[in-house]
Amino acid sequence: MIKAVFFDIDGTITKDLKIPSSFKKALRELKEKNILCIIATGRHQLEIDEINLLEDLTFDAYLMLNGGYCFNQDGVFFETPIASSDIKAIVTQIQNDPYPIMFIEKNKMYVNMVNDHVVKAQASVHMEVPEILDPSRALSNKIYQMIPFIDDDRMLQVTKNCRLTRWHDTACD
Repeated sequence: MIKAVFFDIDGTITKDLKIPSSFKKALRELKEKNILCIIATGRHQLEIDEINLLEDLTFDAYLMLNGGYCFNQDGVFFETPIASSDIKAIVTQIQNDPYPIMFIEKNKMYVNMVNDHVVKAQASVHMEVPEILDPSRALSNKIYQMIPFIDDDRMLQVTKNCRLTRWHDTACD
């Protein structure tokens, strides 16, 4: 039987962006018992690295971007990029009715524009505002997650395979 423990990061293993020594001890004990220790988070690896969220800890696997990009020491074992038809629909929508949205690739995160919604939402998760790039880049790269900085569901009006999970008053995955 395979035994595994899954951990979220924000508010679960971190408190005020710090990992308590009690968690580090528990993690060592789990590993000594050959129990797999796995991170399951909505965050991107770039975010974790930027603010050193996991400090010096290593895990057996990482389920990133709400399960959209999963890897271990052997490489990627599962990925679900967003359907290209949905990406095209969003890029067209924001060209006609602009609102800020973050596009998240395997190794890059960027927004099409910045406003107060972006600044406040990013600050709430202790992250800098990502660089601004032309959203048409998303048409030729795998996108694993989008974060619209909106307080409504207009994005769902043009996509067939997306749903919104709100994590801030004006931001959702």
